[in-house]
Amino acid sequence: MAYKFRGTTTTVVTPTGATAATRWITAGSNEEVWYISNTEMVSADPTDTWDGGYEFAGGQSGAHALGYGKDASGNGIYVAGLHNTNNELRVSSTDVTSTNAWTGFDLGDSSQEKILTVVWGARSNGATAGIWLAAGDMGDGEIIYRSTDGGGSWSEIDISSIIEDNTQDIPQIASNGSGKWAFVQDHYLFVSTDDGASWTRTQPFTMTRGNGIAYNASNSTWVAAYTNGGNYHARCASDSDLTTWSSETQITGTGGAIQAPISFGRRLKVAAYNGKAVFVSATNQSAQRVGRCEVNGSTLSNMETTLAVSSGDWFRDVFTDGTTWVICTKGADVWRSTDDGETWTKVVDSINGFGNGGTNVITGDVYLPIQ
Repeated sequence: MAYKFRGTTTTVVTPTGATAATRWITAGSNEEVWYISNTEMVSADPTDTWDGGYEFAGGQSGAHALGYGKDASGNGIYVAGLHNTNNELRVSSTDVTSTNAWTGFDLGDSSQEKILTVVWGARSNGATAGIWLAAGDMGDGEIIYRSTDGGGSWSEIDISSIIEDNTQDIPQIASNGSGKWAFVQDHYLFVSTDDGASWTRTQPFTMTRGNGIAYNASNSTWVAAYTNGGNYHARCASDSDLTTWSSETQITGTGGAIQAPISFGRRLKVAAYNGKAVFVSATNQSAQRVGRCEVNGSTLSNMETTLAVSSGDWFRDVFTDGTTWVICTKGADVWRSTDDGETWTKVVDSINGFGNGGTNVITGDVYLPIQ
């Protein structure tokens, strides 16, 4: 069934700078990886064409983060972030279809046992390996993990001096592809301008809790999602001026407001491209909603939501390759949009053969930010 936004009419511009993914992969709480070619994903019925089902984590806990980027030689690899006491990061080989080629990295005794975001970005000096960053539960460690050799090794970036509340997670990190990185946590914005090596904290607007962030490279715009007054809101700002943000806009519309979760943390996954931003709450509410708006510098407009009710199932993650937008759910469903998030269709009603647990993350083999 397809769900289409009603209300404000927006002009959908065909993306010109994006290269479609060749493969999509999803992972979740049962430690399995499943994958599908892009040809099969965009077919009329991709339900039975997902392959895999192998345990990439070797008996460790399931994935809550999944990123695609480069190894030291510039080859495409994946890095998964786990919720576990050891081997919190798993790094794939160049062949994600291989069942035993994920390398585990134990991040030590810093008490950061839950990785919620893993992102690759180009390095400002053009180094082939780029930069990998991983973060999540602050716990006692208040650490961001960084790799400059394509995921071959990881170092700790101590940000304890600028973290006020370590009971709140870092839900999402984003890069502008030129050495600048940012995330929201607690009621602050954190920015690095040296490839994630050091960070500064600012408070450019009022928020109770930062929930997610993305960078829209097509018009150099940052998009932040956060909680204020019990509701989810969004603002945007130009990459050249992170002190001036758009006015506060609640993520609501025809389909109703995106609901804050009862548990599972307050994560609001954000994906952006082509002047559009899409919001999905990683929530355990039964009424699932998707938010969508247009962003350009410090102008946010045409916020709208769609309601897709799937009793007993919950949205988990959203990703775009610039042409196709996808959402995965706890019940291993996959939703797809091909018009910048305006219309959504559930194309998979539980991936055939997916085991116990559910999917938490989904990504394509494209480098962020999409140029």
